[in-house]
Amino acid sequence: MAVAARTDHFAEKLALALERAQMSRAAVAREVGIDKSVVARWVAGQVHPTEHSLIALTEVLARRLPGFTLGHWRLAETDFAARIGEAPPAPPQGLLANATAWTAPGLDRAFASYGGLWLFLYDSVRVHRLFGMVCEIRAGEGVLEAEVRDDENWHGRGPAFALHGKLWMTLEEVQHRDSFGFGCFWGTTRGKAEILDGLAMVREFAPSAAPGATHVAAFRLADPLVDPEASAARYQAAVARVARLNQGVWEEVLPAGFAEGLRKSVSSLGATLRLGVETSLAVNEFDLKPAEAPEGPRRVALSLLRGLFRDVTG
Repeated sequence: MAVAARTDHFAEKLALALERAQMSRAAVAREVGIDKSVVARWVAGQVHPTEHSLIALTEVLARRLPGFTLGHWRLAETDFAARIGEAPPAPPQGLLANATAWTAPGLDRAFASYGGLWLFLYDSVRVHRLFGMVCEIRAGEGVLEAEVRDDENWHGRGPAFALHGKLWMTLEEVQHRDSFGFGCFWGTTRGKAEILDGLAMVREFAPSAAPGATHVAAFRLADPLVDPEASAARYQAAVARVARLNQGVWEEVLPAGFAEGLRKSVSSLGATLRLGVETSLAVNEFDLKPAEAPEGPRRVALSLLRGLFRDVTG
């Protein structure tokens, strides 16, 4: 029997826990790895989570509610409320919070413009040919939500913001939580976008873990579906299809000259960048002095730049 089946007033406890943890249903769904409609049914008391989902949910909440365990769910509702304590202080308002506030009023229009299933194509520095990824853009709570995947190397989720004719994405890699992806695309100021064109940045999944940026063209494959289960099934099927097409097929599938045009656009923009550790200027305070003499370029540059701001930094 699932643990959740023995939990009285689970919906009320979950709603309180989300409030105390200051988490939205969409954020919980993203971290647990389920569709947000499932979390909505939990909060509404329509269904209880399976034991596996309850364990994952508890782990997510424990990151924000120290000491929170599976045993908390079995407490009486009043004891549950007392045990998890007062709501934590509100986090500082940063860039993503501001972007959400700016874009929330226009969410319906943004979803009409960008919502749906997309194909991302880019000239891969690693394999030196066109490579594809699938992106689904959904309507979240006050923000668009993007999920990008190629089924082999990268799977990211995160918010997307429509601002002044551009679409911005900030994605967290699902399997490697120390990796993020960022994108900025030329989009549309009216109507539904069919093709997006922009730049994306991730790190390589290679021993060097070098940052890399490239030109990406995005093509709308389909409009959004209302049924979340049908949408999820379509997304997985598209990912499987892209995995096959990534075996060097794009150049054969696309119209004559089109694939080469995408690849030429990269070189003409000069937008494919790679910063390997062997050429990086990055260094920490412990390595700088042993690595360079006092007249070394990094030490001299650092000294000069600090001098320019000495009256500000004190």
